[in-house]
Amino acid sequence: MNTPILKTALIVSVIAFAIALKVVRYNDTSDAAATAANAHISNVMSDHGWTESDHEKGSQSSLYKWRLFSRNGCPKPVVVAIMGGNAEGAEFFRQQHAGDVAFIQDRDVEQHPSGLSRQLSGFMRDIGRVFGGTGNPRLPVLAIAPRPRPENTCSGPPASAWRT
Repeated sequence: MNTPILKTALIVSVIAFAIALKVVRYNDTSDAAATAANAHISNVMSDHGWTESDHEKGSQSSLYKWRLFSRNGCPKPVVVAIMGGNAEGAEFFRQQHAGDVAFIQDRDVEQHPSGLSRQLSGFMRDIGRVFGGTGNPRLPVLAIAPRPRPENTCSGPPASAWRT
C-alpha cells in the first residue's frame, strides 16, 4: 500500500529537481556575477600586459558579451567572452574562432564547459546559503580565444592566471 505512494513521491521529486535545473540553466546571469566576471577579466588581462581595445558595440553577439584585448608585439587580439547559460553559445564561440578556444568554468580552464557540473555546483552553493553559508557570487562561464598556451605569450594569460 505504501509502495505506490513512495513511487509517486520519488517521481514528483525527480521532476521537481529536473525543472529546477532547467530554470537555473536558462536564468540570466545576475548583475553581481557579471560585475565580478568583468572585474576578474580586467584584473587577469591587465596583470599580464593586455589592454582592452575599442570595438564596435553593435557587433556584440546576442549569445554572449565579449571583450577584445591587445598587447604590443602580438599580431592578433585575445577575445574574452562572458557566456550565457546555454551550450549553443559555447559552440558558436568555438566555430567563430576555428576551435582554438578554452572555457573558464568555476575558475578551471576546460576544453568544453559542462552544464551539468555547473548546475550541480550552483545547486550545492544554493543549499549552502540556505544553511547560512556565504560565498562569492558564481562567475559565469568565460570563453577565451585563442586558448592559453604556455609556449606562446601572445595567446593570452596562462591558464594558471584564470584560476585565482
